[in-house]
Amino acid sequence: MKIKAAVDPIFLLLVAISLVAPSQPLAQAANETRLNAQEITEVELIGLESTRKDAVLDLLPRSLPTQMTDEEVREYSRRIKNLGLFDSIQTSIEGTHLKVQLRHKSTLSPIVSFSSGKTFEDSSATLGVIEHDFLGSASKVGAKASYAERGVNFAVWADQHPYSANQWAKEYEIHRYSSGFRFSDTTSTWSRNRLGGFLEWLSPFHYGGQMRYEFQVSSYYESYSNQTGAGSPSDGLYLGALFEMIYDAYLWDDLTPSGYRWSLELRPGGLTRGTFRGEARLKFLGAVPLGDQSVLYLNTSAAAANSGDVNHSIIIGSQQGVRGLPDSFYRSAIANFANIEFRHAFRLLSRIYIQPVLFTDVAVFQAMDSRGQVTDWTTALSAGTGLRIVPTGLTDLLFRMDAARLLLPSTSWLVQFGISQYF
Repeated sequence: MKIKAAVDPIFLLLVAISLVAPSQPLAQAANETRLNAQEITEVELIGLESTRKDAVLDLLPRSLPTQMTDEEVREYSRRIKNLGLFDSIQTSIEGTHLKVQLRHKSTLSPIVSFSSGKTFEDSSATLGVIEHDFLGSASKVGAKASYAERGVNFAVWADQHPYSANQWAKEYEIHRYSSGFRFSDTTSTWSRNRLGGFLEWLSPFHYGGQMRYEFQVSSYYESYSNQTGAGSPSDGLYLGALFEMIYDAYLWDDLTPSGYRWSLELRPGGLTRGTFRGEARLKFLGAVPLGDQSVLYLNTSAAAANSGDVNHSIIIGSQQGVRGLPDSFYRSAIANFANIEFRHAFRLLSRIYIQPVLFTDVAVFQAMDSRGQVTDWTTALSAGTGLRIVPTGLTDLLFRMDAARLLLPSTSWLVQFGISQYF
C-alpha cells in the first residue's frame, strides 16, 4: 500500500503536466514559423503507391497553405520515415511546392518466429500476420497466435500511427495471455491466464517539441489452471490505467537509425477484490551511426512493481532482458537491464543486406519467490555475436540469429532465432 500512496500523486502530477505542456511546443513552432520560413502551398508526394495522400499530409505541422522552416521540413521528413512504410525519402523545395520522393515497402508481413529456450518447454513460437498500412491510412492491423512463457496466447489489434501533429490517435487490442509459473523454492506450479484488452489514446505530436503522451484503460479476467502443489491463487477481475510520457527524437531506419527516445509509464490498477497492482517503467533507446552502414545501439529498461503477489511481477529472461537467462522463471519486483549492440551492414543485392552484430546484455533484478516475497539481488551478464539478413523492401521483417554466452549468474550457451531485431 505504500507504493500505491507514492504512485498516485506522481500519476496525478504527470497528468496535470500533460494538460498544459502541449501549449509550449505550439508556441515554439509559431515563433519559429515567423523566422526564415518558406511559403508552402502544395506537397508533391511521389512513390506513395497504396498509401493515401491525406495520411501523409496529416503529418504536416499545419494545413496547407502554410509557412515551414527548414527544421519543420526535416521534422516532416523524420515523421514520414518513422511510419516504417518507406525505406527511402528525399525532400526538396521548388518554389512554393514541397517535393517528397518516396520508395515504398511491401506492408503486409507474416509474423513467424521461433526461439529456442533452455528446455523445449521454454521455447517460443509465433504465427500471425500484420498489415502496416491498413486501407492506405498508415495504421497497423494484426493478429497472432503464439506459444510463449509455457502458455498459448493470441491477440488482435489495430493501431493508428502516433505522428499526427493535430489529431489524437487510438490503439485497440483484445488478447488472451497465458504464462506458466515455476520456482526454485517450491515444487508448486500453475498457469496464469488473462483474457482482456485495452483502449489507448495518444496525444497529438506537436511540432517544436518531442514530447507526446498516452492514456490507456485496460481490463482482464485472471484465472488459473494446471495447478500442482499448495498455494492455489484466486481468480479475479483487473481494472487499470496507464499514463505514459514519451520524448521522441529518434529517426528510424532499417540499417542506421539515429537519435534517441525515452519514455516513462505508470500503471495504477488492481483486482476488484481490493488488491492493488502498480507498476512503473522507464525505458531508453538510443542509436549512434558510426558510418554509412554501422551503428551503435543502447536499449535500457528499469521497472518496478509492488511485491506481495508473484502473479503481479515483471518477467525477465532471454526473450527480453539478457540472452541466455531462463525464461518463465525470474518473476521480479524490480528488473533493470541494458542491451548494447554494434551492427554493421554489407549490401548483398538491391535492398538486401547482411548485418553482423556484436552484443552484450546486463541486468540487475530482485526476483520474487512463490509467496511473492522479494529475494536477494541477482546480476546477469551475457555476450555474443549474431547475424541479420535485412530485406529493406519489407516492413519489419528480417532474419535474426544470435549466439549468446551467459556468464552470470551461471554459464551456458543459447542460440536464438527471430524475424525482427532483438530490440
